[in-house]
Amino acid sequence: MTFTDGSDPITAPEAGVVTTVSVASGEKVTNGQAVAHLTNYSDVQTIVNPFHLRGVLFVF
Repeated sequence: MTFTDGSDPITAPEAGVVTTVSVASGEKVTNGQAVAHLTNYSDVQTIVNPFHLRGVLFVF
């Protein structure tokens, strides 16, 4: 992420897609502060844990 005011760019330690941003435009941030959440969709796993309750199958 680069800025138009000449500030140093923000770099992420891993590749991914920005899925949430935790700061607003114009807000000041500190070194080490989380400003966004990245999701690496090539490394997503789904875990299915089925269980039975009175004959009904629930899957989460």
